[in-house]
Amino acid sequence: MSRLGTLFAFNTGELISSYFGTYRAALLAATLFCALSLGGNIVYIIMDRRGEKTLNLRDESVQEKINFRDIKEFKPTFWYVTFLCLTFYSAIFPFTALSTDLFVDKWGIARVAESSGGFLARVFNNFLHMFTTAGGISSIIIFASMILAPFAGQLVDKIGRRASLMILGSLLMIPSYLLLALTHVYPAYPMIFLGAAFVLVPAAMWPSIPLIIRSERVGTAFGLMTAIQNIGLALFPLFNGLLRDWTKSYTSSMLMFACLGGLGLLFAFLLKRADAQEGNVLEYERKQ
Repeated sequence: MSRLGTLFAFNTGELISSYFGTYRAALLAATLFCALSLGGNIVYIIMDRRGEKTLNLRDESVQEKINFRDIKEFKPTFWYVTFLCLTFYSAIFPFTALSTDLFVDKWGIARVAESSGGFLARVFNNFLHMFTTAGGISSIIIFASMILAPFAGQLVDKIGRRASLMILGSLLMIPSYLLLALTHVYPAYPMIFLGAAFVLVPAAMWPSIPLIIRSERVGTAFGLMTAIQNIGLALFPLFNGLLRDWTKSYTSSMLMFACLGGLGLLFAFLLKRADAQEGNVLEYERKQ
């Protein structure tokens, strides 16, 4: 569900700007959705507090301070998952930020589909031409996650093999970025493979944490993992911009993302080895 908003962003931002004649309209639309999100969060807080009183739930507030010395207890499997998270998302999200311009500049693909109808008709028409517009091709990754992630999650629940699925997802990234960097193969095809990676890796990665961390430290683990992930999301857009300034092309950026995929693959292999040493917690198959 969260990807649905991203899908609309990829396929409507340019349309909003062109339809209303100014980029400010797109920014105002983004502001409106932020306000709706804030309003929804406030309603949730009110409902949550009322629900606790009505249902007589136990107090879930923290009874002890977070002790960062407990981080030393985290197993190697946690750190391999975390560094895989860092490299994986650093290769996906900074790439999607530049992919539309890449497809326009390198392949000459139109940003939006031609349409003479009203705004909603243009939006619908853009979705129908997802594989022939730059914004649409950029959103293939998000669209794949939106449609297939529930099935990937069900697959993980059924067969386990979390480390193996993370290996497969990381492996798919490398040839995808190399094709975008070194060839003129129509970009929709490597984007489909990136979409498959974006389905497999998160579905296997995030649910792995409660399996390898004590229940009372799961929140700390998720927080630390997200913080490290955001270090990459802060740095790699900067690195991408520097590479673009130095080389005047997208090739070096695509090679950087391919290298991140390679690092992710390395961490996935290390994860599988460490998991074997810890009793195959992540690789277990559920008994039928």
